[in-house]
Formats: sequence, C-alpha cells, structure tokens
Amino acid sequence: MTVLAPSSTSSAPTHLSRDALRDLLLNKKFSALEEYYGGLHRAFSEQQFSEKELHRAYAVAESYRPEFTKPFRAWVNAYPQSYPARVSLASHLFAHGLKLRTMRLAKDIPEENRQELAEMMAEAWSYFVEAVELDTQATLAYCGLIHLQMQQGEQGWDEYLAGVKAAPQSMHLRQTMLNNLRTEWGGSHEAQEAFVKRPEHESLPEKERSRLEARRLRQLGHYLSHFAGDQAGAKKAFRQSLALSREAHALTGLANWAGPFAKRRLLNEALALEPEDDHIRTLHAIGRLETFAFAGPQLKILRDCAEWGEPFATDILGAPMWVIRLRPILLRFIHR
Repeated sequence: MTVLAPSSTSSAPTHLSRDALRDLLLNKKFSALEEYYGGLHRAFSEQQFSEKELHRAYAVAESYRPEFTKPFRAWVNAYPQSYPARVSLASHLFAHGLKLRTMRLAKDIPEENRQELAEMMAEAWSYFVEAVELDTQATLAYCGLIHLQMQQGEQGWDEYLAGVKAAPQSMHLRQTMLNNLRTEWGGSHEAQEAFVKRPEHESLPEKERSRLEARRLRQLGHYLSHFAGDQAGAKKAFRQSLALSREAHALTGLANWAGPFAKRRLLNEALALEPEDDHIRTLHAIGRLETFAFAGPQLKILRDCAEWGEPFATDILGAPMWVIRLRPILLRFIHR
C-alpha cells in the first residue's frame, strides 16, 4: 500500500492547486503524486486537517478532462498498489460517465451516449472496489461505490455500513448515503428522516448532527423545487436548512426562488463558501446572466467549468442566451 504510515513528527503538506496537480499528472510525475497524496493521508490520519479538505485534494480526479485518462491509467500501472492512483482513476471514469449522462432525466440521456456511459460506470466500479482493499478507511472509494449505486437507482447500504465501520466519524460517508436516499433516485422522504436518526450518528458532535439534518432539508427543498413544483415548500425547506447550517448548496437552492437582488446576494455567499466547487461556480455564473450581468465574463467561467467536466455548465452552454436570461421565468412557468 502506497499511503504512508502515521508519523508523530510529520507536518501536513501544503495543498496543491488543481492546476498544479494537473501539471504533475500530464507530465507523468507519478512519484511526486504518490509523495503528495501519501503525505496528505498521513496528515489526515493524525487529524491535522479535515475529511472535507482531504476530499478536495482529489478534485483533479473528480473533474473529467479527456486528456487525463491515459495519465491516470499510466499512474495505476506504475503503482499498482496505490490507493490514491486507483481511487483517482475510478473517480475520473465516474466523472466521465456523469458528463455522458448529462444533468437530464434518465429517459432524456442522449441515446448515442448510453453504451459508453455503461462502460465507464462499470469500469469505475471495478477500480473503486480494488481501491477499498488498499486503505484502512477508503472513504472516498466507499462513497464512489454509493454514488454508482445511486446512478442505477439502487441503495448502497452494504458499502455505507462497511465504510462507516472502518471510519466511524466520517461525515462524507453519511452525507453520501443520505444523498443516495433522495426521493427522486428511488428513496423517500421517510427513508431520509429515518437515516438522520440512526444510532451511529449519536457519537457525532451536535454541530455535525445539525449539518446532517440541514442536508436532509436541503434535499427536500431540491425535490420540491425540481420534481414537485412546490415553491412555498421548497423555500421553507431551504430556509430551515440554512437555519441549522449555512451551506452553499442550500443557498443556491433558495436563490432559484429569490428576486434578482436577493439572488445575487445568496449566490455571492454560496461562492464565498465554496469558491472551488465547479457546480457552485456554474450556478453563480448562470445567476449573474439571469440578472442581466455582462455575458462575456460569465460565459468564460461557464466554459472553464465545462472544460473541467461540470455537466450543468456543458448543458447550459448549448442553450441560446435569451433562454439563459429568462430561465427563472421559464422555470416558474414549467412548475405551475
């Protein structure tokens, strides 16, 4: 296993930017990647930074760019027992699958994408399964398996239970499983309510339990917004979520139903909380276009997000500008 063992005298490595990691990958500096990720995992095991920060360090793998495929495969071949290499390749393949899937309903996935989509998801599954055997916690790999189950309309209980047994305090696992139970993916509101009350959460700090309930309410708001057309219920759920924990995705959800000035304020706050999240960056740019900001800077951001594999940015760039500008009005009309 390439992930390094804990050392009481070690210090946390400096986090590299996504662009810096891209350059290491494209230049096939695999030993540098191994050293970097090994140091991160060692520092994480010594609680020198959060699980969320560790997750962010893999952002280069979770963003699909076609030029990354061969280098990721070469990294796995060069270091066959490396957890970072395998989980990165699996995440990259899954991100490729999501881009092929698009942000549309399953019935609207482009027919020409379906075969390749199935192949990418199957290969991602195999690499996530192999990665689980290479790290004592492997939360990223377990979460990847749960995400894949969700894409099939299935629930990842086995992966969640195995993961939380290995990493009892993992919020990333809990949030991923709660996401898997979303009503629009074959779960239910009742299943989500039951999940946040499960006994394994009792050991969490109160702040983390509140974050879990806030996420459940955010998911309820998303469902009411996009699938039930319940504007009043959606706004109530998003506000209840934000009262418990100020999270970026709840802010963007509430922004969908806000007037132009409130929308800008909410989206600005969301971007300040998650400046590196391509989905948030995309929503912020779209929100600016919807409130009639100059198109040039926002389209530049959308193109950058699309180049990093963000499906919504890819979809929205294919729409005429007048559709983007009038999107809030069109959404309200559709959901009536």
